[in-house]
Amino acid sequence: MQDPLSLQSRANILAALRHNQPESSALPPLLYFPQAPAAELKEQFIRIATGIGSVVLTADTFEGAVELLQNTIKPGQKVLSTVPELSSDEFIYPGKDQDPHRYADLDIAIFKPLVAVAENSALWITDEQLITRALPFITQHIYMLVDISVLVADMHEASRITGLESQKYGFGTYIAGPSKTADIEQSLVLGAHGPRSMTIFLYGSGA
Repeated sequence: MQDPLSLQSRANILAALRHNQPESSALPPLLYFPQAPAAELKEQFIRIATGIGSVVLTADTFEGAVELLQNTIKPGQKVLSTVPELSSDEFIYPGKDQDPHRYADLDIAIFKPLVAVAENSALWITDEQLITRALPFITQHIYMLVDISVLVADMHEASRITGLESQKYGFGTYIAGPSKTADIEQSLVLGAHGPRSMTIFLYGSGA
């Protein structure tokens, strides 16, 4: 049985904490900066993406990007697309399964990000595209089909878009480049804990 005095002390402490809460204040307004011209966003995105280990290929149209993508796939590679336009037999290994263990030997996973950020080349995807959350991290290689129209300058603008009430998702993540670690003798190692490469197919007017 607990000491009544200790129980009273606990109650007094909790009451004092509740009584001495700081005054609430509204969150500050988000800062939004003028958007750079599309050509500048594209140049910055490509420069940052290649600088952190990604490969960027450009095409004028989605169909052109798909053609580039198909030309990079080697015979025998196991490929899974989460992009509805790429749902032929060529792109559905091993089928859409929630069990992440099914993707242990997957070579390539294909995604179509909803937002691309020029300042850090981060690409935003949600659970609607992932099938399972492990997919972009368990595959050997990531392919990203990026419409140039989803390019934004910075994380301020990206957060404004992904935070809209119309954006309904249970899980979302930004991915920038292949897996990287720099804790091995101060050397940058790609693919140590995740995808060994990321290839971005940037398409659209001005790409």
